[in-house]
Amino acid sequence: MKKQLGILAISTAILLGLVGYAYYQKELNNDVASVDNLTVYEYSITEESETVMSSESTAEEEETEEKTVETTESEITEETETEIENVIKIDGATHDSLSYAYQKINEDERAVYDVIYTAIVSFEENVTVPTLEPEVIEKAFNCVMMDHPEIFYVNGYRFTKYTRGGELKRLAFSASYCYSESEAEKLKKDINAAVDAILANVYPGATEYQKIKYAYDIIVLETEYDVNSADNQNIISVLINKKSVCQGYAKTLQLLLNRMGIPCTLVTGTVSNGESHAWNAIMADGQWYYADVTWGDSSYKSADANKVDYAPPVNYDYLLVTSPEISSTHTAEDIVELPYAQAIDDNYYVKEGLYVTTYNPEQIKAIFDYARALGQKSVSFKCSDPLVYNQVRAELIDNQKVFDYLVVRQIRYVDDANMRKLMFALQ
Repeated sequence: MKKQLGILAISTAILLGLVGYAYYQKELNNDVASVDNLTVYEYSITEESETVMSSESTAEEEETEEKTVETTESEITEETETEIENVIKIDGATHDSLSYAYQKINEDERAVYDVIYTAIVSFEENVTVPTLEPEVIEKAFNCVMMDHPEIFYVNGYRFTKYTRGGELKRLAFSASYCYSESEAEKLKKDINAAVDAILANVYPGATEYQKIKYAYDIIVLETEYDVNSADNQNIISVLINKKSVCQGYAKTLQLLLNRMGIPCTLVTGTVSNGESHAWNAIMADGQWYYADVTWGDSSYKSADANKVDYAPPVNYDYLLVTSPEISSTHTAEDIVELPYAQAIDDNYYVKEGLYVTTYNPEQIKAIFDYARALGQKSVSFKCSDPLVYNQVRAELIDNQKVFDYLVVRQIRYVDDANMRKLMFALQ
């Protein structure tokens, strides 16, 4: 049996102990031993297997995350041991004003969060947490990972349950590291250099919307969607490897925006077909919105979507949208209460003058002319509600008035009733 569960001193007597292993998220690793009457639980995060769907119209989803919960028990007899608690000193801030999850949990949960964060960044093992409830550890750990995209070197955790005479005495936390402390320090330097290079191109007078769009664009344009990419659950995949999946995309957007002082948090959950996914909640100009930077990447498409050769490289359908819009395709995990987003002021289509509230030939002409002047292959705009969408679609397509704005003999277009969006090829 391994004796790596803290500093223990051998006492006298023989007791019967029980060792159990359980997994919170994805995969089982039976490599932890127990001493005295204690139970070790391991929580592990694994890479995801994924499928891709279209991001041109209603993207159904791209990622599948397998979750297994297994329990293995073995009965052992050990000499009675008196454990010496590893109580860590909370030195320095474990969060800041941008730490959304920390602000949403109660004081007891914050105390556990503080210990877990400090243990992680200090690479400490078997640290006693100020709770006897495993569920609180789970929530606090999830909140730490939700708030800190810079923690790329942890892929799970385990906790050890110490009992005496059948009574639970304490719980101890240990993170599961995918990089050693020295390896993590080297990677931090590369990550910081990459972030600094990206943010150096943000001009001083940029608005919050412009900063958010810039970060969104740079991630999409410089990252290849690749389900087999290394480190695809963290920021290394985007900032260093340039290949990632949804977790990497969303955590990198969070990191960049937080560095610019913009509140942004990670949201995890599922999408329409039940597959797992990650996206973001963002505060722009004092109001909350949602964004899905992965679905903004046109390199992530189904075979049918690839036929739309005039699609722009960046899809803005999910850049700063409302709660009703994101909820139509995304369902968030119940970790902490998420903001209700109802503003549209900083929505991409509204901000860029591509939001149509009625069939207005002058507005439609201006939209087409501007896109053509920029040399775009296509033009896209969004309607304010289904009635407007049906009206605009009927005028442009059914009544063929789109030819009033095009200089082509044949139209190619995408009509998306769910997104209330129309896209026309200009060439």
